[in-house]
Amino acid sequence: MNPVDNIKANPQSLLMSLFQDVMDGKSDIDYSNLAWITLDYIKNGEIAQVEELFRTNFSNVISNIDKFFDDNKKNIEYMTINSICLYSCGAILGGTNSQIILAIQKNLCRKILDINQIQDYYNLNYEALIAFTTIVKHTKETPTGSRDVEKAKSYIRQKIYTKLPVKDVAENCGINADYLSRLFLEKTGVTLKKYIQDQKINAACHLLKYTDYPLSYIATLLDFSTQSHFGNVFKKCKGETPAQYRNYTENANIF
Repeated sequence: MNPVDNIKANPQSLLMSLFQDVMDGKSDIDYSNLAWITLDYIKNGEIAQVEELFRTNFSNVISNIDKFFDDNKKNIEYMTINSICLYSCGAILGGTNSQIILAIQKNLCRKILDINQIQDYYNLNYEALIAFTTIVKHTKETPTGSRDVEKAKSYIRQKIYTKLPVKDVAENCGINADYLSRLFLEKTGVTLKKYIQDQKINAACHLLKYTDYPLSYIATLLDFSTQSHFGNVFKKCKGETPAQYRNYTENANIF
């Protein structure tokens, strides 16, 4: 199996390797300093900056990539897979849930199988870059000034696939559940239970937009009791069903 096919079969292994390199302050990917600038913009959720960076630099990157293969299309494919994994690292560093990012990354890498034209690699790179940066932007919130509330928020984001009862969140913060609930409402204006529900629905939105997972699988993944329960909660929060939301984002080409 050649390097490209090996990575396509298991993109998570490359992501974990890249993520460790990023954390250690190094990376095997070198498109000059552009990769590190991009990484920084993604982890800060700066959509306008990554759009401008892509618009002004990506064509030059493609024309100067390392030639691992005689087939230039293979070289661009290899660069695209590496880029998607790098963008994933930026999103995880930005505080998003790693499981959501891995799911979206896997779906984006699968799209490479259907690519026939060089322009399609350009489009997929752009889709991945904007998708991960947008997810980070949606994750960013105005700090409340409370260490306990911020710790609770971080725990909720990282454990979004579990049941997340209030008592477990409070236990992780090392404080009483009733006290945390009062403090959370005081600092954010929403109850802790509502915040957990909203975060689950936000995660569902990302999975509906950026993966082709069935609704039943998303419902199970986010620990809703049934698909019907998931649909009811989603519609209450968003004013439309999960299927309607997915269809709208697909037809409108919304990142």
